[in-house]
Amino acid sequence: MTANVGPVAVSGHLATVLQHGNWDTRPTARFALLDRESAVEIGNWKAVWSVADVELRASTAYVTADDRLIAIDLRDPAAPVELAHVDLVNAEYVAIAGSRAYVLSTAMDGNPQLDIIDISSPSEMERRGSIRWDSTDPEPVGIDADGGFVAVADEDGIFVIDAHDPWNPIQRGRWSGGAVGDVALIDRIAVISPAESDSSSWFGIRLIDLTQPAHPHERGHWEAPSEVVSVVRFGSNAAVATSGHGIFVIDLQNPNAPTAIDHWDGFGLGTVEIAAAWPNIAIANERIGLIVLSLKPECLPPRKPLGRVLR
Repeated sequence: MTANVGPVAVSGHLATVLQHGNWDTRPTARFALLDRESAVEIGNWKAVWSVADVELRASTAYVTADDRLIAIDLRDPAAPVELAHVDLVNAEYVAIAGSRAYVLSTAMDGNPQLDIIDISSPSEMERRGSIRWDSTDPEPVGIDADGGFVAVADEDGIFVIDAHDPWNPIQRGRWSGGAVGDVALIDRIAVISPAESDSSSWFGIRLIDLTQPAHPHERGHWEAPSEVVSVVRFGSNAAVATSGHGIFVIDLQNPNAPTAIDHWDGFGLGTVEIAAAWPNIAIANERIGLIVLSLKPECLPPRKPLGRVLR
């Protein structure tokens, strides 16, 4: 049975994966409790029409669903409680940094829009500023945020957004080096993977230097053995999921020459998306559901799945 899952998120002792509905099931966020030896599904929250993306921070899940950003209290993950929501049109991707959520959506006129939401009080989320692109710009396909900056990936590269003033986000720069499939912002380095349509002759990740936001430029790259389907921050490194060769952890200490420092082969499982919060990596798998890997103190990094849930 196809699990029909993704995206996925992990934080502390919790992991969550979105399961898309069909004609007889409602779309659902499913929650698992992690311990040293297992990952056990403990609760779920059902949307009305659709689920798009999810982030976890401490005991709160932030889900883009039903044209909203919804905060869900997981202090008792067996009985999730919706705390608050912010209405958005066609809310898709969400990234969280500090006390802010950054949401990519499609506005009423069909143009892409970035909204900044103050989540310092999850039960009283408040909209701050926004930035909108016109219809001539390619459609955004992903987002990440770190240190007051936001990287928005699209079909031509990435936009660099300065969000230090949440009421007045400003586009500082643009890197146009080809279609991007996923992006992770790690300090001032944007780690990007080529989109499937742009990766037929080369698989891997590129490192884009955002130290001068108005002039982003490529520093280095790492070549993968198969298509990169997802990339996320893992401590000070990047975790990279491939379509046919599992998960790699990439050392970014030298952006000019990133190197793989460990690998989990994944036994040929098809990965949809990954999320990471040290020391865990959560994997949304198209056939199984959710797999969670965990770092052991004596090795870097994970070698053994904690458990498999959400079949």
